[in-house]
Amino acid sequence: MNLRRLLPPAGGGPLVVADFLNSTGMALFITGGTLFLTRAVGLSIVETSVLLTVAGFFGLVTTLPLGHLADLVGPRAVTVALLVVRAAATAVLALRPEPAVLYACVAVVMVGDRGIQATFGALTAAVGGAQRVRLQAYLRAVTNVGFTVGSLLATPFLAVDTPGAYVTLMVVDAALVALAAPTLLGAASVPGVAAERREKMLTAARDRPYLVVTALHAVLSLQYEILAYALPLWVTFGTDAPPWLVAVLFATASVLVAALQVPMSAAASTVRSAAVLGRRSGGLFLLSTGLLGAAHLTSGAATVVVLFAGVLVHTLGELWQAASSFTLSFDLAREHAHGQYQAVFALGRGLERTLAPALLGVLCLRWGPPGWLVLGVLLLAAGALLPAAAARAAAAKNIVERTNP
Repeated sequence: MNLRRLLPPAGGGPLVVADFLNSTGMALFITGGTLFLTRAVGLSIVETSVLLTVAGFFGLVTTLPLGHLADLVGPRAVTVALLVVRAAATAVLALRPEPAVLYACVAVVMVGDRGIQATFGALTAAVGGAQRVRLQAYLRAVTNVGFTVGSLLATPFLAVDTPGAYVTLMVVDAALVALAAPTLLGAASVPGVAAERREKMLTAARDRPYLVVTALHAVLSLQYEILAYALPLWVTFGTDAPPWLVAVLFATASVLVAALQVPMSAAASTVRSAAVLGRRSGGLFLLSTGLLGAAHLTSGAATVVVLFAGVLVHTLGELWQAASSFTLSFDLAREHAHGQYQAVFALGRGLERTLAPALLGVLCLRWGPPGWLVLGVLLLAAGALLPAAAARAAAAKNIVERTNP
């Protein structure tokens, strides 16, 4: 066994530690954030959906400028600043959830979260170099280790199921994210792009073939919100399963991704193979949404079995879709504008995350099992269109297929 394959690429250690801390904190937010807003703050499901949707738009409008800023001054400095801001907003949200503070803090959390996706992606591209896809896959695995730890940490809070428990959960989240900021200072200080090589801020936003690929992956990325948003509420209000099962399901998916993301990402070594994986993921998502929706029609142990089956199939689709996104987002971008291009890719994901609470609230929570099937068909269609879109984007940049190390 080659033990070196268990280690991140050279220089990636600080990114790994920072990513672990940030993702552990984020797992607490993902697992208990919606329940904090409903159980502790007292918002209805509709009010929660509207709040997350409105706040998400603030994150969207700042993503591209933050990505461009990362190109100008370096991605490490911008990422550290965003981690600090996101942690502070979460702490204030937990301790002072009055209406005005509530909306402002959720908006700032969304700005930080969306911006970190773009700037951390640019930092990964710079630090990883020729092994950037492998480093990204490694970080994705570490993210899911963090999600597993965070989900397990969340379990007792969800089991207690009191306002005080959810407030404490949010404070722990803020502390972990704050610790990620100084840890990241150990990464290489990547300088900004030299003036003569800088692209205009809207270069990536005007790259139509890249935008099409981004849009299709944004649709496929609705799969993340199934676990983050729809599943906790669906298990709690749409099935007879206990709320604490959410943490167990989330931890199961995270363990599988942590174990399998790096080896499975090797199958996305070219633009063509990455696009094929994206297409295959759509079929798996259709199967998984059918199973998760069917949990509404079962009871007792059968509900638990169906939910686990749905999450397992979903996770295999997630592995393929994530691997596809790593290669396409990097290989179809201009080399001297990764901040911009990762921002555009994150913007697609951010738009999806902004619209997801309202969309999934209607499809999954209001329509029930038929809505879950409609969601699955949407994901299947996005995957089916991806290979042709990726081929056009590669041709537009005269990209010669190469294998990522």
